[in-house]
Amino acid sequence: MNRRAPRFFSRQPEQFGGKIPFIVTDIIDELRKQNATDAEGIFRLSGSAAQVTELLLELDSGRVKDWSKYNSVHTIACTLKKYFREMIPNYPLFPHSIYGDLQDASNQANKQIMIEKYKASFEKLSKPRQLTIAYLFKYILEIEENKAKNKMNAVNLAIVFSQNLLCSLDTSKEATLINNAIQNKIIQTLIDVGHQVFDDINTDGAILTDDDMPIIAIPPVPKSDIEKFIMLRDIRRRSYIPYIPADMFRDPRFVRPTRTVVFDKVTKKEKDTNMKLNEGLGSTDQIVWNNSAV
Repeated sequence: MNRRAPRFFSRQPEQFGGKIPFIVTDIIDELRKQNATDAEGIFRLSGSAAQVTELLLELDSGRVKDWSKYNSVHTIACTLKKYFREMIPNYPLFPHSIYGDLQDASNQANKQIMIEKYKASFEKLSKPRQLTIAYLFKYILEIEENKAKNKMNAVNLAIVFSQNLLCSLDTSKEATLINNAIQNKIIQTLIDVGHQVFDDINTDGAILTDDDMPIIAIPPVPKSDIEKFIMLRDIRRRSYIPYIPADMFRDPRFVRPTRTVVFDKVTKKEKDTNMKLNEGLGSTDQIVWNNSAV
């Protein structure tokens, strides 16, 4: 029997129990084992598209049990980039909220001010996101430090990572070239001062263990949905009709309830939400609002 995958690959960093997504840590760990920092063009050269898809689907369900079938570091590296790239349309790893701050930091001529501004920008983010960024950039710095062998200096790394980590809210064609240059500069300068920005961030305690996996497999409930769930619960409670066993429907003495549920006070949000509830009341009841929505 097929089981529905937990869909880890589409989750944001905040949805892994307060720790770094295992997708990021496991891939980087495997890249280290395969000495990917020695591979020319790492993160620039493409891997097997079919294997990237296969690895993506496996990570979407959980940890990879056997990495031996993924023996191309370029395939593994491309999968990591894809994880971040798929965040871009909704909520990039570097959110829109700090885009201007990052641009400001990258334009600083004074290196110390640049470092302080980058640190201040990341401190505005959630802890899991800060840890994820730090873990990623610590590995990017390892690659950059071996540039004589892998040919991936800060400029080249900025080109391959910038479009996967951040984007401007202005996505018009006219702004694309300008935005690309800005984003490349942000990543390049961040690599240049990466040790000063990230070395003090300890990521050791933020690695997901196998014991953590069953816990994070439960789909997280977004905070924004909690209020809605509570509201729906209250609406159902107020419109409650006692359960009638199905065998009583054949009893000629039984008359199915047809009363109207009237709510005197309701907010506009409740009224809008409840439009979908009439079908689910389990009777011929209808909800009638006595007042205008407020």
